[in-house]
Formats: sequence, C-alpha cells, structure tokens
Amino acid sequence: MLKKTFIVFCAVLFLSACGGRVPTAKTAQSTAKTHFKKYGRQYANTSYNRDNFRSVQINQIQELSYKKVLVDALVSFKNGERARVLLTMDNKFPRGWRVISWEQVLLR
Repeated sequence: MLKKTFIVFCAVLFLSACGGRVPTAKTAQSTAKTHFKKYGRQYANTSYNRDNFRSVQINQIQELSYKKVLVDALVSFKNGERARVLLTMDNKFPRGWRVISWEQVLLR
C-alpha cells in the first residue's frame, strides 16, 4: 500500500513539475495588449498609437528556455490593418510575465 502511494505521489510530482512554465493564451494576450498600449502612449507617431490599436490575437506560444517564451501574435488596428509580431516574454517572480523584446514580421 505504501509503495503504491509513493509511486502515485512521484508520478503526480513529475507531471506537475513541467506545468506552468508557459503563460496561458489569455495571460499572453493581456500582457501583449498592455505592452502595446504603453508603447503607443510613448511613441504616438507609430501605427501602434492608442487611437489606432484595437486588439491582440495569440497564434502560438513556444517555450525557449525555463520561464522564457516566444509568442506569435496578430495585432489588429482600427483601420482594418493587421501586423504579425513575435514577442519574447519572461517570468520574474513578483512581476509575472513581461515583454522583453518584440519585432514585427511582414505579412504576405
């Protein structure tokens, strides 16, 4: 009985050890949206300004290393245009997920 309990405990421990290392799509979307709103306030003459920015749609989240991910997202603007962006995010304990860097990819 004790041996079975120990095996089940170890299995649960190993399966839960790799969980939670990447953000959920909702968390990544919220983080990216907050980042682009701040960016639009700081750089008002870009297409990401707050009057033109509408929403962010997450396409894919890929883990690069421990607590560091690459997020493939699609940013929509109010004028109907879209931009594909790649965001690098990391997770620091008290702050949570934050955008380290990002770049815009050309859509074809």
